[in-house]
Amino acid sequence: MVEATVLECSVDPNTVAFLDGPEEFYRKLCSGYSAAKVRAVLACLYVGCGELENELIRSIVKAKERTDDLTVDVLVDKARTSRVGRSGEIVSPLTMLKQYLDDRHKTTVALFHNPLLGRLCSKMIKSPYCEAFGTMHIKIYIADDECIITGANAGRDYFVDRYDRYMLVKDPLFADLMHTFVKTFQSASFRLTHKLTLEWQSDMVNPLEDNMLFRKQLYIRTEQMVRMCEEVLRKNRNRPYCSKNNAQDEVPAKFRAITPKAKANEVKRTHTVVNGINNGTHERGDGVEIALDESDSDGFLAKRHVRQNVSSYRLRSHAEELENLKHKRKGEQSVYDVDTTIEDKEEMTNGITCHTPSSMDPIEIGESDTEHYCFIKICLHLPFTEPPFMQGVNMLEEWLLGYARAGYSAVVATAYLNFTDRYVEMFKEILDIGKANGKHHPLQVVTSSPYANSFYRDGTLKRNIALFYSTAATWLFKALKDGNKYPEDIYMEYNRPNHTFHAKGIWVLKDRVPVSAAHKSEKEFDSCVDLPCATVIGSSNYGKRSYDRDMEITLLVETNSPEIRRFMRRELYNMIKHSEYVPFDVVGSRIGPHQHVIGHVMNSFL
Repeated sequence: MVEATVLECSVDPNTVAFLDGPEEFYRKLCSGYSAAKVRAVLACLYVGCGELENELIRSIVKAKERTDDLTVDVLVDKARTSRVGRSGEIVSPLTMLKQYLDDRHKTTVALFHNPLLGRLCSKMIKSPYCEAFGTMHIKIYIADDECIITGANAGRDYFVDRYDRYMLVKDPLFADLMHTFVKTFQSASFRLTHKLTLEWQSDMVNPLEDNMLFRKQLYIRTEQMVRMCEEVLRKNRNRPYCSKNNAQDEVPAKFRAITPKAKANEVKRTHTVVNGINNGTHERGDGVEIALDESDSDGFLAKRHVRQNVSSYRLRSHAEELENLKHKRKGEQSVYDVDTTIEDKEEMTNGITCHTPSSMDPIEIGESDTEHYCFIKICLHLPFTEPPFMQGVNMLEEWLLGYARAGYSAVVATAYLNFTDRYVEMFKEILDIGKANGKHHPLQVVTSSPYANSFYRDGTLKRNIALFYSTAATWLFKALKDGNKYPEDIYMEYNRPNHTFHAKGIWVLKDRVPVSAAHKSEKEFDSCVDLPCATVIGSSNYGKRSYDRDMEITLLVETNSPEIRRFMRRELYNMIKHSEYVPFDVVGSRIGPHQHVIGHVMNSFL
């Protein structure tokens, strides 16, 4: 099945950077949107209502006033965003886009409704409590060909004092890929109209009328979108590659991640899909059928990177709008304008080889000036579709265990610690592998202290939620217990005065971060901590809620670029310098009997 694979692209390492903090993140968003000439895309859980958020949206409005042909696409979560004022209108800075919310201005503000929240629950349970059932949790920000992948929302705290991560990629194909994701999910969302009310304009069934059918339709739509993206990436796997000294070369063969594996069953499946698409519908075995020619998600990526006869299987209601995007970069010769035929499909498969240190060591291979690479694997996670669309569920586990077996260590960060049983079992296996190899605790976990948890600031009731995560931490301690001894140098808490912690991700490096590194200067830290060779970044907290309820996007980045690896190490420094190791006894002392009860009752919602 398509969700068993992941999308992967290679980008020029010189186009990748990690931003340094909330202030740089905000400045980059405002400057990028202000200068945008082709597109401004914003996808996150919500847009706040303060002055900083107003200024951010004003930067998009100013760009739109200057370039009416600018495409503006916004995707937010309906439960978090659809607060209504006395006039019955939505209360949000997004209303500043009101004058452009019609078909003439190529501006779409979409609010995604999680189908786990059915009609009855929607009426009975109001925000913020309805968010416990699941949210649209991806965070993607695009200005022209610059794309930021992060865990941060467009709210004041994320621009001022909430620590997070931000990866900037300046690559047209990657930006198109992310934009395609946003367009696809917009096509399955409510629309904000010029009257500032919400309407259902999708060709799919309204999830408030039939959420079960909607879940099946959304699976089909996501599957089709991923197949199209996979095709485009395959056709571009040998595009000109820029090395450190800007030599135009194909990606060295030993670094290519996508390799054809011609399988008869994949050929048969491709013909089946193509035949169904050519008829204008796609039908599953359970009889669910949806039209393919009326969706907003259209062939955006395909239109820019493959020929029309193949991209026609994508859904297209804004075809002219998106076709115009590729003509805006006047005088620019795209390396992605490739020719694809139906016959070519017979050579395509879903096979993706997963890099492991045993076959490609990022530390020891490709260190010459002309062989720097950066590979990005992209996993979408929609646990609420039917069946669940969960890319990379097994892949991330195999990926980390592969590094552990090769002698590497991992630092795992999560803002809200409530790991799934699968992750806990993986952590135990990583520690067992390290023990067998004579390597001391090749795993470290960083999370927010209760006082750096955003829930702790929000009154007594939500403060109990913050303390619940300490309950989950005690479960982790007990699971990782070695005989009668709790590990004392694995669990760390971020606690910076007047700041909260929202970072999530994984860093892979040769050896664990020394215990003493937490209180060193950056120069001393760099001298005793290896450069990470890989990282995981995105919206997921690797918890039970993320796994079971939220729409997430996760990127696995592997590189041997010294510059990118230095960015990664600086991320570790900025996080660990405000963190402390906390033993089991201290964590357990915070928790009263009622926190244990809350923990067991609310376990899958947090």
